[in-house]
Amino acid sequence: MGGQTITDSAEQEVNLFASENRESPAVELTPSLAIPWSVSLFPNPNAGNFKVDLRQPATAKMTFGITDQSGRLLLENQVEPGSQIQMVNAESSPAGLYYLQVVSYGKVVALEKFVKQ
Repeated sequence: MGGQTITDSAEQEVNLFASENRESPAVELTPSLAIPWSVSLFPNPNAGNFKVDLRQPATAKMTFGITDQSGRLLLENQVEPGSQIQMVNAESSPAGLYYLQVVSYGKVVALEKFVKQ
């Protein structure tokens, strides 16, 4: 699978969409998929329970996914439609770095990193 290459501030090339070296399936953002939602997650770090501010009401076709650093989906939660502030419970996951995906109609519309202590 090809990818788009950019040069970062340290003049290193970074392949944005390559997945050849991953050991497990990962969620990939494609160039045609813009991330239009801006969310905030608090507290961060947390003990597994946290709030997500979607900055607009959630839709009925929206879910939250929690992935590990390799992109494996570990948890998936339904949202409360119509509510801007959502509660997420990831207490069953071990301490570490995770990503919260906001998924709407099968597409990732927002991505936020968090630390579970």
